[in-house]
Amino acid sequence: MSLVVDASVAVKWFVREEHSDRARELAESGAHLIAPRLIQLEVANALRRKVRDRVMAAEQALGRMAVLASYLDRLVDEQDVLTAAFMRAAALDHPIYDLIYLETARRYDAVMVTADQRLVQKLDGLGDGRLVRQLDRWEASRP
Repeated sequence: MSLVVDASVAVKWFVREEHSDRARELAESGAHLIAPRLIQLEVANALRRKVRDRVMAAEQALGRMAVLASYLDRLVDEQDVLTAAFMRAAALDHPIYDLIYLETARRYDAVMVTADQRLVQKLDGLGDGRLVRQLDRWEASRP
């Protein structure tokens, strides 16, 4: 089973938040985890906010950033899905970042897992529900 994880899931690997336990289960599930390289920038930015909010020290954040790629089986170039993501983002009037993950899932015949409930609801309402799962509803026995 291949899963595309977004930054909302990856941050939970490193910071205790709601559903961090589910994110760790996913990381240890044996599923083939894929992400666009964009995840590195988004996780770095999220960890920067955690440093700003004094949730962690800068050194801790840097250490977590250094190991992010080890959680993933494959980092892919978002350039491969940029055109499709742009067209979908323009049609939906939605930030392209989320659509990069969605189009990566589509390209690699995978399911996107996110902790962003509003995104899941929006995509489900637009017919893309089969491509996306909310983290708290993900189960190891199925995508």
